[in-house]
Amino acid sequence: MNYIGLLVEILYIFFIITLITSFLKSKKLTNYESRKLIHIGLSNTFLIACIFFDNYLYASILPLLFIFINYYSYKNKTITAIEIDKKEGLGTVFYALSLFILTFCLFITKKYLYIGILTTLILGYADGLAGLIGPKISKRTFKNNKTLEGSLIVFIVSYLISYFVLFLNNYESIFIYSFIIASYSCILEVLFNKGFDNLILPIILPIIIYFLTKNPTFLSFSISLSINLMIALFAISFKVLDIKGAVGAIILGTTVHYILGISSYIALLSYLLISNSTAIIFKISKKRDLKNEERGLKQVIFNGIIPFLAAILYYFNQNILYKAIFLLGLASSCSDTFGGEFGKTSNEKVKYIISRKEVKKGSSGGVTYKGIIGSLIASILMGLFSFIIFQNNQFYYFITISIFASISSLIDSIMGEFLQIKYFDLKTKQIVETLDFDDKDRYKKSSGFKYIGNSMVNFLSIVISCLLFTVIYYLV
Repeated sequence: MNYIGLLVEILYIFFIITLITSFLKSKKLTNYESRKLIHIGLSNTFLIACIFFDNYLYASILPLLFIFINYYSYKNKTITAIEIDKKEGLGTVFYALSLFILTFCLFITKKYLYIGILTTLILGYADGLAGLIGPKISKRTFKNNKTLEGSLIVFIVSYLISYFVLFLNNYESIFIYSFIIASYSCILEVLFNKGFDNLILPIILPIIIYFLTKNPTFLSFSISLSINLMIALFAISFKVLDIKGAVGAIILGTTVHYILGISSYIALLSYLLISNSTAIIFKISKKRDLKNEERGLKQVIFNGIIPFLAAILYYFNQNILYKAIFLLGLASSCSDTFGGEFGKTSNEKVKYIISRKEVKKGSSGGVTYKGIIGSLIASILMGLFSFIIFQNNQFYYFITISIFASISSLIDSIMGEFLQIKYFDLKTKQIVETLDFDDKDRYKKSSGFKYIGNSMVNFLSIVISCLLFTVIYYLV
């Protein structure tokens, strides 16, 4: 059967490449389309291997051979149907290498062949169909030229393949497993380009599937992580977060979900939605140029470090105070962010809160009555989560968290006025808060302290409100 399997594989590969090459030469397909179709077609060779081979050496022969064939074709453009441009990288070589690694490792015992089937079909069909359909319907493109629509196709196809394969292998909780596998597939496909997704996905995904189906703790963790991965994907697409900021948000979200549970996690998601709501509306309606306003890792750390540490402390010491600090940290950040964004929709004059000096819109420390009302609304909305997070004294937590979150926003404005570093731009004759590091000589310090920028002000205001809350907590 091994010799028959080799013959069937060779004939199948020859048929796929010949057929698609003929379509390419007749200009019914582009080079890009032909490559993706071959990408899809050759993923079926693992199924052929499962049917015919009982020896891992025979199963590995053709994938190993095609590593060298594909590299030679990459260098010399021998098989035009599988090569596009050298800028696209060694994708075809990595593809063959991945099939070789999967075949060699999984055919030794044959116990986990279903993992190889699942992985190769996702590698072929999900990635291939995303490449064929995504660019034709795409409206949102990531910085690496991947598209949101293509990523969603990867998710849907990966989910369907996972559901079908796991169903045939009599797994329970197929819906959850399939969602998690599809989420990981989607993110791995987005993160890596120039062909590296053809190598990274087939190596990491089988490991994830193995631990997912064998370890209940890993399953719980993966549910949290996969949900956050998908949310981060949309945040990057809408330019709410950059990639580094999204990584920080994923760590925060997964920690909160895993340690504090679903109610605190819902509070975190609501914080993200409320605090970014006006910015997202502006991005969709294009009423304001926000291309430089996506949040990075630094902003995520300064705004999220207190809730993150509170969750960690609660894990080691089940003190309800840490849950309260977690929610207050979110509410304080939300109050400041939403108040600032909401205030930008106002036509009022922006003034410092203490000196009442008029400043330009968007200046740190500047407030409007509309912005103050927005801060108060956000504080109250976040405070309402006290009724689902806490089992006792919910009204007490609602009142105190709402009050101290509002106080935090006021502290932020005061510190923004007096402590935050500001510069005088000698070229534009205006007060600015950030420097053009390519031309630093044009700036002169105007006020504030060197290491206290906007993110540090946000962090300090949250810390102060949490310390004040802790004092009141122990007194009352």
